[in-house]
Amino acid sequence: MTLTVDDLRRFHLLNEPVQLDPLSVSDLVPALIAPYLDLTRLRHDFPIVLVPDAPYVRSLTEITNEVLRRTAPPGPAGGRMRHHVLRLERAARRRLSVSGETPLAELWSRATDDVLAATSDDAPRSAGLAADLDASRRALIVDGPAVGCDGRETHRIVQHCWRALQNGARRRVGERIDELILGLTGILRAAEAHSAEGLSASHLAASVGGDHRDAFDFDAWSELLRSRAPGGTISDTRIDRIRSLIDVLRTQRFFPLTSEHTADAAAPYAFEYGSCVAAAVAYRDRRPAMVALVRAIAIAELELDNQYREDEHDRYFHGFDEDDLAPEDLAQFPSYLVTLSDGELADEELARLIDVIGSRAPIKVLVESSDVLTRIATADGGPISAIGRLPLPTMAVGLGTAYVVQTASSHLVEMRDRIRDGLASTGPALFHVFTGSGEHGTLPPYLSAAAAVQCRALPAFSFDPAAGPDRTKRLRLDANPAADADWPCREVAFHDAELQRHGEPTCFTPIDYAATDRRFSDHFTVAPPETWSEDMVPAALHLSPATAPADGIVPYILMASEDGTLHRVVVDRRLLRAARAVGATWRSLQELAGIHDPHTDAAIEIERAKWEEELSHSTADVEPSTPPPADVLADVTLAAAATPVAEATDTHPSDEPYIETARCTTCDECTTLNPRMFAYDDNKQAYIADLTAGTYRDMVEAAEACQVAIIHPGAPWDRSEPGLDDLTVRAAAFN
Repeated sequence: MTLTVDDLRRFHLLNEPVQLDPLSVSDLVPALIAPYLDLTRLRHDFPIVLVPDAPYVRSLTEITNEVLRRTAPPGPAGGRMRHHVLRLERAARRRLSVSGETPLAELWSRATDDVLAATSDDAPRSAGLAADLDASRRALIVDGPAVGCDGRETHRIVQHCWRALQNGARRRVGERIDELILGLTGILRAAEAHSAEGLSASHLAASVGGDHRDAFDFDAWSELLRSRAPGGTISDTRIDRIRSLIDVLRTQRFFPLTSEHTADAAAPYAFEYGSCVAAAVAYRDRRPAMVALVRAIAIAELELDNQYREDEHDRYFHGFDEDDLAPEDLAQFPSYLVTLSDGELADEELARLIDVIGSRAPIKVLVESSDVLTRIATADGGPISAIGRLPLPTMAVGLGTAYVVQTASSHLVEMRDRIRDGLASTGPALFHVFTGSGEHGTLPPYLSAAAAVQCRALPAFSFDPAAGPDRTKRLRLDANPAADADWPCREVAFHDAELQRHGEPTCFTPIDYAATDRRFSDHFTVAPPETWSEDMVPAALHLSPATAPADGIVPYILMASEDGTLHRVVVDRRLLRAARAVGATWRSLQELAGIHDPHTDAAIEIERAKWEEELSHSTADVEPSTPPPADVLADVTLAAAATPVAEATDTHPSDEPYIETARCTTCDECTTLNPRMFAYDDNKQAYIADLTAGTYRDMVEAAEACQVAIIHPGAPWDRSEPGLDDLTVRAAAFN
């Protein structure tokens, strides 16, 4: 029996089993992901190195680029060194993927050994390689644990940032308390020295060394000092108050003090918890101690300035309580870090978490999720699971009191400043991070996490309640690719059986992502090439009301097999409906962030209509220009039913410089090197903005620094530029 398009249509509408292609969807990978499967050869953010100073987390790629900027000389020697150090970087990625967390200096050393061992048979080449790698090792001025993307890194990274921030802030306050204790102790010593006891003959005798005591008449000395002692001695009330202050300052458990002040102190408070319930209880129970410490610091500062007035201040500080704690008082105290997985959010824990993010308590909550597709699976009426009923980040945005970050582990470096700002904020903060480590996925954790952000199943965003007067200023979606579009799209290029090149615009949607999860394999079937017809259209067209095809059209996604062959894979209606819900949620976020707001868009359309009308009057006698092309997805040319092979590049003449813009990872390397030659488009992806604004050397060095090797220098355009022979050789590796 031959499979027909009608069979595929029944599968789509009814999920009826069809005569399946021998190839299963579990043997394939979405076409847009296929070029990135070998992560050890891809320059991306992992490994991440935890460093002691801001920004506290740095990517291995960043650190390698800095080493090269400091050590690689101009000319052929620099090109050779870049090649050698980038080779070492790849070796470091491979080693870390096997060994796990390793100090960077050790990882660099072991990767150096690996690279040298691979060239030990070629003595001359090995000597030059060893010299370059040794120079790079000496230029490595940062160190810290290097962690990979294995599903356990999120807690490690957030905890490291939180501890670095807390330790610095707590140390500064502790030093101030030390100063107050010393100052108050000095007042007591001065008071004691001028007291009757301090001026007694016995006290004076004890203060003089034994060899000289016989030379003094301590009774006469005592009488003399008593007669000349200054008036205005410290009252007993003030002495008692200062002793009480010192006791409060020495026994507080929030901040570290010097050892001489903590001999009798209790153990310091803990501030890391595995439960919002426990953290909230600890914060509530410590409020009286916070009040006592704030009061003691305020009185101590008045005492040291000799500004404390009992008739004025006694009554105020006697009634000082929690209501008198100002925001700047609370900001001095450490925050609390709670780490949870989405599976730990039982009813009581969830309720307390919601209380926390709606409060002013300085509790920072990290919720790690290993599964974002459960929500897609239940979006059309199935049982509601924990993640399905837990739109926590968007709920927190609605409350408007907490700093909120939602992202995936693949984007932790890109979002590091916002994570740091959330940890440093004075109120609550929620960090929802998808680890990409679910047991049902077929992708490595890094790719799974990145794909979840790409397809909008887990949009990356931040919400800073202090960033502006309205929500559009506070909510940021710019970490998402093509943030103003429904889905990120680019062309998939391939050759047919006659070796003719074709391209098909392709969007990455939740359907493509679901195809990487074994739980969803029943929602897909592979369409043999002989069934390909004009009745089949990309599934992305079915996900937007504006482009929804007519009934009877069969939706498909493009997937690739291990040998690079492209396949059309049909998706059933149930999963299509669930993906539409994801799109609706994404469009709601866009609207909240001021992207495609209906009122704004309507105003723009009115103004555009006015402008076009004015333009038509002013150009009535001029031949009209060619109308703009239709939406790229609405005009897809279907490839011949053959055996196409997936590619990742665009067609350009070999001597023309170009960038594979669609593959850009926004690493800032080229735009930092020459911001006039290279720029970002609306999707934050690089393109050549002005070739004449730079040199061929700029183009070659940008290609060498590019994290994903998508810059192709082509041939020199200015033959008078010096050093072209060397530059042309270096460029050959990228053309």
